[in-house]
Amino acid sequence: MLPNNCSIIGIDKLAFTISDFDIERLQLEEKKLWVKDETREVTYCKGEIYGIQVSSRGGYTSFELNPAKLFYGDNFSTLNFSDFAGLIEDIEIQLGFSIKQAVVRKIHIQTTIKVDVSPKNYFEILGNSRNYSRALFKSTLYYDTEGQKKYKTNLFYDKK
Repeated sequence: MLPNNCSIIGIDKLAFTISDFDIERLQLEEKKLWVKDETREVTYCKGEIYGIQVSSRGGYTSFELNPAKLFYGDNFSTLNFSDFAGLIEDIEIQLGFSIKQAVVRKIHIQTTIKVDVSPKNYFEILGNSRNYSRALFKSTLYYDTEGQKKYKTNLFYDKK
């Protein structure tokens, strides 16, 4: 029941925010607007561009993406550092601006471990931890920190 191969550690999700960016310039697909009835002012906007989820509210524009989906077209692979850096450069070219001054709001670090049997079979082996609270919910095993300032979650699940 040991893993038969393991990829490098990568980033599964990245979210960043830029202040006062003109979202209208981005030409979003599937764009939705929320408008105040009284003033006709747009209070919230969301959509997608180049596979990146984009939303805007209160003078800030947020971007959320899955690097593996953008680079490989799937969520099963893991990008190495040079591929990730190249992807960020490509995103900047496609968006037409630098994201180097953006504030990172969310980053999910992950690794993909390919196994011969269902991940559920490993949940009993992955027991309790004195530093994390263990919880099984549906087909995902969660390990959450409790009562700490730096909240962390470790998840084990089947990506299929």
